[in-house]
Amino acid sequence: MANPTESALGSSAADALSGTTDPNTGRIYNTIGDSTYYTEHYEHEVIANRVLALANELRVVKDGALTYGVFAGKYMNGTTEVNYAGSTGNALTDDQTNYIYLTAAGTLTKNTTGFPDEGTTPHVPLATILTASGAYDHTDITDFRGRAMWHVAPAVPRTTQSAQPTPAEGELRVWRDTDDDKTYLIYNDPDVGVRKVEMM
Repeated sequence: MANPTESALGSSAADALSGTTDPNTGRIYNTIGDSTYYTEHYEHEVIANRVLALANELRVVKDGALTYGVFAGKYMNGTTEVNYAGSTGNALTDDQTNYIYLTAAGTLTKNTTGFPDEGTTPHVPLATILTASGAYDHTDITDFRGRAMWHVAPAVPRTTQSAQPTPAEGELRVWRDTDDDKTYLIYNDPDVGVRKVEMM
């Protein structure tokens, strides 16, 4: 596997950026014709490439009329680091919205039905691509990696009863013991089993 080569922006569209400001980053594009514009560009490029290297991880890009590529990257599956090596020339289904994601184990997957239920099928959503008539444009790619990075923290389950509950493996639970009216944090550690700490 290897990183893909992203299709470049057309020359006319690129030239039209001369002297304008990128609305997302505030960076000013160098003006064509300035005697030192290329030097200024290289100075900025070195720094920008360092920053972009991280943002580029697991990014889906257009690399053919009806294919896509995914840059290499890594993520955590619980306490296990998963490294994806990157890929090119992955086929898309025409005239459909293609949902692209990595399974928890690191297998690149594509379907036309939607991302899996996170509660039952852990995965890393990467992007959707809308295809039509054997082609698609860069703007038809919607990046979904942010959904994997940002989550609303779930509420910690709370139990009130006399018998100590047994959380599922990897689960944290708050338990109020009705016998002694004390409250505990109970965690079922995958390596050492259930651990209990009294909340003071």
